[in-house]
Amino acid sequence: MAFWAHRLPLKGTSAINFAQGRLACGADNREAKELLRTLTAARTALLRATGAHGETPDSIKKCLDDYLSLLRGLVEYKPQGDAAPAAATAPAAAGAAGTTPPAASAAAGAAATPAQQAVGSANVPGTTGAVPKSDRLRVAVIYRWRDDTSGKILSFPDAQFEIGSVLFNVALAFMNRATSLAMGTADEDVAKDIYLSLRRAAGLFEAVLASEKLVPFAPSTDLDGCTLRGLRLEALAEAQEVTLERARQKQHKPELIAGIALDTSMKFEAAVHELEGVSAITAFPLRNYLTFKAQFYKAYANCYKGQAMFNEEKCGLACKYYEQAAAALQQARKASERYASSTTSGFTYRTQIPNLPEHIIFVTLEKTLKASHDKANTENGLIYHERVPAEPQEVGTPQELVKADPYVLPPISEQWLTAKFLPQNIPVKGSDTSADKAADDEAPIRDAHEPDRLPKTASTEFTCVLQ
Repeated sequence: MAFWAHRLPLKGTSAINFAQGRLACGADNREAKELLRTLTAARTALLRATGAHGETPDSIKKCLDDYLSLLRGLVEYKPQGDAAPAAATAPAAAGAAGTTPPAASAAAGAAATPAQQAVGSANVPGTTGAVPKSDRLRVAVIYRWRDDTSGKILSFPDAQFEIGSVLFNVALAFMNRATSLAMGTADEDVAKDIYLSLRRAAGLFEAVLASEKLVPFAPSTDLDGCTLRGLRLEALAEAQEVTLERARQKQHKPELIAGIALDTSMKFEAAVHELEGVSAITAFPLRNYLTFKAQFYKAYANCYKGQAMFNEEKCGLACKYYEQAAAALQQARKASERYASSTTSGFTYRTQIPNLPEHIIFVTLEKTLKASHDKANTENGLIYHERVPAEPQEVGTPQELVKADPYVLPPISEQWLTAKFLPQNIPVKGSDTSADKAADDEAPIRDAHEPDRLPKTASTEFTCVLQ
């Protein structure tokens, strides 16, 4: 199932050494300098974990939490004299004006909702002109990431941009991990792992959406709200493919399976609508892929609804649903042709997907539908003699069985309790040549190394196949 999926590659990024450059100029004690070294190591470990083949979801999440617990301090740091004592200050809700020192958050823990925790605090600081001293830590480092959607390299001097980019990249890692898992031995534990990975990806996209409200990300990029909502829906739809396969294997009633397939189709279709707001050429293949999936699962739903009607001896209705399924499959085939001819300026896993109408899942559904339709037509002509309705028939009620697994930012690291920074000592870019040189703002982008996910043969073990 899962290698039958369009995937974006992990985002490339430049290496960052927080312990040198403009930010390091503000470190005023040994603990602050050690914190910056730890922050550098945590970022390196996270990038390594997202590209590793054998990492578990929990190990990836731990690396993410370790890094963000340190990174959040750059966004929320306030000089000790600017805030109430840590023991007397409660954590600020996300989206507030950034009045809580990292020490207070580290001591008191996180009490906000998942969406609030995802965005941190503090308003977006200006990137030109005078920068308030209280925001110097936040804007001291320029973060550079390759953008999969636009095909460009985006640079932004804001730690909140780094948080959004990291969350997006880990979400991609979870989706790509689900793809890789589905190529191995299919069993229930693997299916659960795939399901969990996709739900976690959806939760991470939700977290980035929350941060998008604080940072004005450029349109038609990875961090554009349309892109994020589309990918979130794709992750949820693909997670529901796993539940659909389980329902089929457990031989649940056709009516239930039709409802699950219908909801899956609706999620893919909603993702298409979201991505219509993305003008970048790299979004075209993804939209065509999602359109294909929406039509395929519409056919799947109608086919099972037809089986349900046939079992109830409503042969005329069964024939109508089979006709609708055949029409949806034809639309899916057209979408697959557009997908095959679409081009993109960035590398995706699109070229690793077999010709969609030749895939085992598509072929199996097509054969099953033809056999079922032929049988219903024969039975209706010989026995039932029921009129086949001319008007379209609704499949029924969609059955939504998947929710995103919300991601909550970790509390700020306790290392911030003893670290002392002097924001006024952090130079603004362009004001200190030696600090700018040490920061290495134009460091080359390093593309993430990912394991080869191209299957040697198309596995039929883990597929949404009709019986």
